[in-house]
Order: sequence, then structure tokens, then C-alpha cells
Amino acid sequence: MSENPVAGRRTPPRASADAPRPPASAVPGAAFDATPEDIHAAGLLALEALERHWQSISARPVVPSVTPRELDALFDEPLPEGPAPLADVVREAIAKLEPHVTALGHPRFFAFVNPGTNAASPPAELLAAAYNQNLGAWRNSPAGTHLEKRVMRWLAEIVGLPPGAGGILVSGGTMASQAALGAALRARAPWDVRRLGLQAGPGPLTVYASEEVHRCVVKSAGLLGLGEEHVRLTPVDRHFRADVRAMRDFLTRDRKAGAVPLAIIGSAGTVNSGAVDPLDALADLAAEEGLWFHVDGAYGGLAALAPSAQPLLAGMERADSIAIDPHKWLFVPYEAGACLLRDPELLRKAYGGAASYMREDKDALAAEGERTDLFEYGPQLSRGFRALKVWMSLKTYGRRAYADAIEEHCRLARLLDEKIRQHPNFELCSEAQLSISCFRWLPPGPRPDPDTLDRIQERLALALERSGEAFMSGTRLAGRSVLRTCILSFRTRESDLDALLESLDRLGHELSDTSRGTRP
Repeated sequence: MSENPVAGRRTPPRASADAPRPPASAVPGAAFDATPEDIHAAGLLALEALERHWQSISARPVVPSVTPRELDALFDEPLPEGPAPLADVVREAIAKLEPHVTALGHPRFFAFVNPGTNAASPPAELLAAAYNQNLGAWRNSPAGTHLEKRVMRWLAEIVGLPPGAGGILVSGGTMASQAALGAALRARAPWDVRRLGLQAGPGPLTVYASEEVHRCVVKSAGLLGLGEEHVRLTPVDRHFRADVRAMRDFLTRDRKAGAVPLAIIGSAGTVNSGAVDPLDALADLAAEEGLWFHVDGAYGGLAALAPSAQPLLAGMERADSIAIDPHKWLFVPYEAGACLLRDPELLRKAYGGAASYMREDKDALAAEGERTDLFEYGPQLSRGFRALKVWMSLKTYGRRAYADAIEEHCRLARLLDEKIRQHPNFELCSEAQLSISCFRWLPPGPRPDPDTLDRIQERLALALERSGEAFMSGTRLAGRSVLRTCILSFRTRESDLDALLESLDRLGHELSDTSRGTRP
């Protein structure tokens, strides 16, 4: 046996290059390895596909023209029994996927809070897959663990949390909310919920949010066993922001009825209209009532980078926990959400606990520094290397580039509002607070009744999607159907806003003409 001079461990001698080797089929597991030539050929195909997608994205239809039935047929095949060349499989995947993916990074993708990916992320994803680190236990990913801790410190700094704040990366807003509410249970419930369960208390634990809060908050409460009905959805003001006085009234009534209020949720940008709740006032209410204050900033929290948005977000820095999504305004690919806590040790108290095979002699290792096991800070034991794409993105572009991009998106949304006000065939339904604007198209002639006007907006959104010219979603505000734009692509320009309104107006008139033509 020879000594390994780097690791100081004994390793077996290497086999001679001339020694006979059994065929790969005779060696269990050998089929999963690859030669440098295999890796290079497959990687080159993938790189060429990336280049084509990147260069053509603005010219292709935003949404592919394909039906579910056609896609079922495309992928209808039996489970393969034997191997195939890696390059052939990559080539087939590209052929089947490339024409049929939605162009999230298209300049006229306005439907959801789904931006395209930045250029730093594909190399990061390649490295993350190659290294295949499990960021659960420190020993599984020493460097990755410390990289994620630094990313969380950067994100906490962006949203204004103090030194010492931190947290973990998760899949998105739902898991971030769940992790945060789990910490709230540990910190604010008047009994030991983790040990005794929810049923051990004197009454139901309740959570308070506006009726415009994202569904992920309600879903998280259900997953934790709090019960979706115990998320009190309180009224909003005329700008679709939480009405603090109404929330206070709900709290008072619930306490009198025997409930145990736990947390207040504020939205740093609702997904429906982009409304930002009065976060400072909600922080005051939470402090007065002794409740946990969580901010759902999955969409808008990172707007704290943009100077024009900072006054709107005042009070977010007072939160006990904040959810943000780097896979939104940092333009990294899915999945990358973040759960940030003022005191991240509350996450460990809520989720910590190691199996016997994970234990280490902490005293013997103390002189080396802390080995942080990130699985103790959240619901997952196995954790992918999400942090690398966030770290590489922030390193590549820096704070100023992101601040400029977010500032431009907010400016474009305000500009769209102004264009809608000036256009005779549109009416504005909610003013842009961040980068979301809601409006309606009005058919020529007498104003239709409200239900008919609702159906027009729904049909118009579908017609636009099918045209491939742009993609925007419909939603409901104040009980009525509206058209909704979310500007989140770094490729969007003013000309794309003009093209959107032209497409909607043309399609709206075509729908109106068709409707009139079918009347008896």
C-alpha cells in the first residue's frame, strides 16, 4: 500500500493501464460512469441548446402551441430495458423539450412571478450537479455549508435584518413560510408544541393576514396542523393593503372567544396586485400583542435593493422572519427560496435533533470551529446545493446591477399604468406599487354588465396566451376579473409594453366582432 501525501491516508496501488479489464456490463455499477469523451459530447450538445435558447428567446412564442394530448403522445414509450449512448439521450431530450417550453425569460412574459435565468446560473447548476453535495450535514458538504451560510448573511443584509440574522435556503415561499411558522410555534406558543402537540393548549392557535395574502401562507398553516381555517384573512383597504384596524378587531374577538393568537403575516408585495402592506404598523401591532411577525417577501422582499421601493418596505427589517425567493428577482433558476430569521437559533430549536449515526464528538472538534449541520435548521434532512447558483449570481452581478434591474421594472410598471390611463379602451384597477399592474379592457359601445365584463377579461387573457405574442395572467380584485401584468424579465423594454397593449386591443376587438357576429 502507498501513502497518499495529500490526505495522509493509505490507498491501494493503481492497476496497470495494460492490465485486462472486464467489460463494463460485467462490472456492477460501471454503466453509470462515463468517459471524458462521453461527458464532452453530451455537454457540448447541452451548451449549444443553451446558446440557441438564450439567443432566440425574444423571437419565439412566449407560450408553445401544443396540447396536453400531443405531449402525452410525444413522451409515450415503455420503460427502457437497456442502455443508450448519453449523447443520444441528450439530443432526444433537446428535440422533445426545446419547441415546447414556456419562455419564462421572454420580454413579454408577464403572467407570473417567473423570470428567466441569468447567465451565471447554468454553470452553477452544472457544478452543483457534478459535486452533488448534500447540504444537510457538515461532513457531507463542508465548503457548501459555509457558502450557504454566507449567502444567507448577504440576503439578510439586503432585507435589513441585523448582524447575526440568518436561515436556510428552501424550495420556495411555501416551505419558507412553513419553516418560519414552525419557529413561531417554538418561540411564541405558550406551551411546548413540539413535545406536547397543538392539542395541549387552551384554545386554537391563530394566524392573521390580509385576504390578499399568498396561498402559500394558508397552505403552510395547514401543513403544520394549525388548520387553514385558523388563518384569519382580514379586510384590505382600497389599495389592497392590510387594514390594520380590522386586523386588531379580529385579534380582540378571537382572544375573547378563547383562541390563542400566534403570528401576524405582512405581505411585502402581494402576487395579485403587488400591494405592500403597512409593515411598520403591522410590526407595531405584533409587538403590542406579543405575537410573531412574519413578512412574506417571496415576490417583493428583494425590492429592498431598489431605492424607490425602500420607503414602501419600511418595517420589514423589524420582522422575526422573512421569506424571499432568489428564484424571482435574483433571476436564478428554480428552486431557490429563503427563510430568514432575526434569531436563526429558533429554527434549530424548532427542527433540530440528530440521529445517532450523525453524532460527533463536539468537544474534540471545537478548536476547529463550528460544524453547522443545516438539516437542524429546517424540515429537510437531504438538501440540494441551491446555494451555489445564488452565490455565483451575487458574485457575478453584485448589488448595483440588481438594484438597477428592479428599479427599472418598477419604473416600467408605473409607465404601464400611465399608458393605460391614457388609452380609451383600458381602465386601471390597481396602481403599481412594485412591478405588478392590474387593468381591464373595455369593449366599444355601452359598458357591459359586470359579469359580462369579467368573461371578456378571461377570454382575452386566454386569446393572448394562444397567440404566443405575450403571456399575462388574469386574477380577481375586489371580486371582479382583471388582467394582470408582472414585469420581472430583465429583457423587458417600453416597446414590449406598447406591443402588449396593441395585442390586447386588437384581440379584444376581434373577440367583440366574433361575439356580435354570432348573435341572432
